[in-house]
Amino acid sequence: MKKVVYILCALALTAFLLVGSCAGLFFHVKNQEEDVMAELLNEKTILQERLGVIEYVNVNLTTQDNRAPNGELMIMSLRGTKNSGTLTYGEILEGNQTIAIMELKLADGTLIDMNGKLEIMGWGTEENASQPSGLNTGP
Repeated sequence: MKKVVYILCALALTAFLLVGSCAGLFFHVKNQEEDVMAELLNEKTILQERLGVIEYVNVNLTTQDNRAPNGELMIMSLRGTKNSGTLTYGEILEGNQTIAIMELKLADGTLIDMNGKLEIMGWGTEENASQPSGLNTGP
């Protein structure tokens, strides 16, 4: 009977360590990705105008937006030196149309439409983004 208890304790401890290690690895990678995201977002002048230098990014994996109940929108909490807010982007279905969402909601509740003003990792477009130049065929 003692052997069975020892085996069960060993299995439980192994399972606990395995789950803890996986969770620790997940959050470590998530934190690294958020640091990289902060660096990328600090390159966007429109965000720096509103938030200042972005010091903290938290990708909200569990937050849902009512417009996208299946999690089609990426939601990030941002904290900068001047202000903080929530950046939401992605696409939602409205009827038969797919609508692009790119918006920044500041801490005071101000909602700023960023469509056409901000591009993040392939989402959205920037009107003033530099386009690759073509080949020079002049003399």
